[in-house]
Order: sequence, then structure tokens, then C-alpha cells
Amino acid sequence: METIEQWATILSPIIAVLIAWWMSKSSSKDTAKKIDAIEQNANKQIRQLKELSRLQLQITTIQLNKELWDAAKNYQINDEQVEDLDGRNASFYVMTYGNEAFERKKERNKDFILKRNFYSEQQKVIKKLLSQLENIKKQLEE
Repeated sequence: METIEQWATILSPIIAVLIAWWMSKSSSKDTAKKIDAIEQNANKQIRQLKELSRLQLQITTIQLNKELWDAAKNYQINDEQVEDLDGRNASFYVMTYGNEAFERKKERNKDFILKRNFYSEQQKVIKKLLSQLENIKKQLEE
């Protein structure tokens, strides 16, 4: 019995070291698997965020193109409504409808010109925004 106790006393630290080594190795494998799973999940989320960003860029580009089309249409409508009120046209209008009517027409004409200028400026701003979006899109693709 004494021999068994001696062997147990000698072997127990060795067994404890072997168990600790095995647990450490097993734990490091589990940790490596967990780290790998986290990396894969992070990469998947990054891909999804990039795709979401691309979709948002596409939607914003579509919206801005629609606004650009509206501004161009409104510019054209107001441009067509602007009349040349100089020279013979002015004299004819005054003789036909009177000076007061001519002044009202000049005011309306001025409003049309202001609106036309606004829509022209709006088109420039939208084109600039579209250009900035294109730059962002290029950065996302890199």
C-alpha cells in the first residue's frame, strides 16, 4: 500500500501538469475557433454595410436625378414664359392694353425670370451633389 502511495505522490504533480497542459491546449483551440468566428462575422457585416451604402447611394442618385429633371422642366417652363418686352412689343402692348397692364406684365415677367434663375441655380447645385456622390461611390469600390 505504501508503494501505491509513493507512486501516487510522485505521479500526481505530473498528472496535474499533463491535465493543465491538455486544458490549455484545448482552451487555445476553442479560443482560436471563437476568434475565427468573430472575424468571419465582422467581415460579413462589413460586406453588408458596403452593400447597404451602395444601395443608399443608388437611391440618392435616383432622387437627385429626378429633382434635376424637375428643375430642368421648371426652368424650361419659366424660360418659355419670359417675354421680350422691349421695342415694338412693348409699344404695341401699351397701346392695346394700357400702361397699367404693361406694368403688371413686366412684374410677371420679372417673377418668371427670378424663378428661371432659381431653377438654373438649383440644377447646378444638384449636379454638384451628383458629382460628390460619384466620388463617394468610387471610394466605396476601392
